[in-house]
Amino acid sequence: MFQNKYKGLNYNFFKWTHGPFAQEIYIDSRHLINNGFIEENSEELRVSEKGLNLIEELTEVFTLNKDIISYMDRIVRRFGEYDADKIMNATYAFPVPGAKIPISRIRKGDLILPKLSIEQAEQSFYINDDWMETLKILFDPYLYSAINTSISEMKSDRGRPFKPEIRLHGP
Repeated sequence: MFQNKYKGLNYNFFKWTHGPFAQEIYIDSRHLINNGFIEENSEELRVSEKGLNLIEELTEVFTLNKDIISYMDRIVRRFGEYDADKIMNATYAFPVPGAKIPISRIRKGDLILPKLSIEQAEQSFYINDDWMETLKILFDPYLYSAINTSISEMKSDRGRPFKPEIRLHGP
């Protein structure tokens, strides 16, 4: 994707012991697990029912970004059946972007794939402001729970009317 200037997932990848490494992926996957979109067991990560529902809700976003999704699908079809060693060997055979040496010949910890900026990209994965706000709510457990509680209370006629609280400052 980087070579073709497609901006999808956007991480800095470094050469590491067992293949390309990006710390942000661990942070993002932990966030998805903590919010119930991914389930974790000792052997794998799996999309949860909640995650599948979110994917279904995001159909509009995926359709809007069909060229990038199609590109990612081609990558998954090509490498999806590979085990970790085979993926690492295939990846490390590629040249370092902007250089003519294979990734396998550079030092561990060296940057092998930088983030692609919006200015550099010919195509970017786009999420409009409305969807960004929706995702912020979905990824904030406190806010998500508060909204669901409010909706549930309104449906059961236990909702309370809004009463603004006026606070006066001073003596």
